Amino acid sequence: MSPRGKKGMETIADIAQSRIIIFRIGDRTAFKVPVFNVHEASVLGLSERLDEEILKQTGKSYRHPQVDWAAVHVCTFTAFLQYAYTGDFAIISNGMKQGTSSDEPPSLGESMASCESILQQSASEEGAGPASSRAMTTMTAERGPSYSRYYYLQHCRLYIFADKYDLEKLKALCVEKPETEAGDAMRKLFFQYVLTDMAWMMKQPVFNKLLKEMPEISHELLFMVPLAYWKAV
Repeated sequence: MSPRGKKGMETIADIAQSRIIIFRIGDRTAFKVPVFNVHEASVLGLSERLDEEILKQTGKSYRHPQVDWAAVHVCTFTAFLQYAYTGDFAIISNGMKQGTSSDEPPSLGESMASCESILQQSASEEGAGPASSRAMTTMTAERGPSYSRYYYLQHCRLYIFADKYDLEKLKALCVEKPETEAGDAMRKLFFQYVLTDMAWMMKQPVFNKLLKEMPEISHELLFMVPLAYWKAV
């Protein structure tokens, strides 16, 4: 079933007969900007905010409608397209458990800056303290993070994209797939990403700055460390 709740064949027919919109994804100053040809009916109607953004950029141009999203990662956009066409998406993890040196994610500073704003908003709304920390222990502490850093980072990026355009169903999928609890979804998703390689994260200046500005994060991360780790120490 599609995101709009229509029957499968009806949706396919509507999508196939709609006009093509050209999406240019990534930095326009790059040597080659990825271009995607997308059926209009697949992306319109998902949310009012997304419709406004697309229609603002395409205007009344019927022959060559185009949308430029310089700040969107290609992996984020392709996952969004999967959702737009099918109502679901799949992100393949680059190796389970601990990431390797080849698994180092790109643009960490940009991603963490986005996550930081959500973390700060979450802390101000829900309060950080013993109750919040106890809630963190309800995740699967025995197992710990189950996927690579890449896997969690891609879900973080897609969640931020979905939040920007009020795509509530897509946000729910972003936290459901990594088995993140919905109570403080983005916060836990980000922490799961951090725990996949704490040694590497502690070397990042932007992460150390975040810990100094929000010391309660250290407390919550401590409760999320898998029990198997403490048994092995």
